[in-house]
Amino acid sequence: MLRTLENLVNRGLPRSVRARELCDAELAQKFRELGRLLKPDLEEELSLIVGDVPAHQLGRLARLALGFGRRTMSTTLRNAAEYLAHERADLVSRSEGEQFLRGVDAVREGVDRLTHRLELLARRRGSP
Repeated sequence: MLRTLENLVNRGLPRSVRARELCDAELAQKFRELGRLLKPDLEEELSLIVGDVPAHQLGRLARLALGFGRRTMSTTLRNAAEYLAHERADLVSRSEGEQFLRGVDAVREGVDRLTHRLELLARRRGSP
């Protein structure tokens, strides 16, 4: 079945394209194998030492602990940001910051226009 699909896809394509696709597929397969080697199954390795059931339970405990740690860190960061923004007013909200930056841009553009006008007036008067 797979060979038939491959023939249908490759029909009418130049040999160089088919060869390049085959090389790309082989290269992708090698990278998949390398990825599996670089990411060992720790639970499987542990099961060789302590057995399947204890290794699975320890793996589950580790996954739960990591999930708890991630949620705790996320909550802590949100709480710290809220404290700094609302209680101490050390941080501004995104909308307030964007509004401030728009105001800075408007002032900068106004100063640029004024500078240009002053330069034009100076040239008209003949002074440097």
